Amino acid sequence: MSSISFKSNYIKPLCIQKKSSVEDNYVNSKASLVEIDMTNSSDVSAVDNLPALWGKKNYVTEIAKEVKKIYNYEESNTPKHVYAVTLQSSNFDQLNSKKVLGIVQLDTRADNINELDYLQVNPKCAKTYVAGEDRRPYKNIGSSLLNSLKELYPKKRIHLCAIPSAVEFYKNNDFVQTKSRDEQDFTWNA
Repeated sequence: MSSISFKSNYIKPLCIQKKSSVEDNYVNSKASLVEIDMTNSSDVSAVDNLPALWGKKNYVTEIAKEVKKIYNYEESNTPKHVYAVTLQSSNFDQLNSKKVLGIVQLDTRADNINELDYLQVNPKCAKTYVAGEDRRPYKNIGSSLLNSLKELYPKKRIHLCAIPSAVEFYKNNDFVQTKSRDEQDFTWNA
């Protein structure tokens, strides 16, 4: 994994799926995985713009609050990491909120386990079917984020508590239900 230093830390290229304008199918499309620099005002501003762009009642609002809190208190040693999938392929010093397709917040505090706090895909890219037809402009964004986390932290388990509508998504991405009383408790074992 090679890392290029910008304000948003470019991590790696990603392959997602884009709705074809010619045929009624999806084709491979390039995207980028970046780590948000929570000590940089430009990155903080880009994340802070996402709730207004995506709609206020969603997980990106919680991620934006956390990023602002860390920025305001200048906690450079925070165990929280925020990663985003963007359509940008350059100019990462000015992350464009309108090109962010998905974002995830991860707590890396524990020794051998990461806690996935929030994962949000731009609602315009969420599964939407009209008359049985998938109308998303992009897909595989959430899966790309999860696969990237698995690659970035290959020796650490990832734990999360899924909302009921996301249970199948996590199962499809190799997360298994833990043996707790909570049916929405999932772990990916490294």
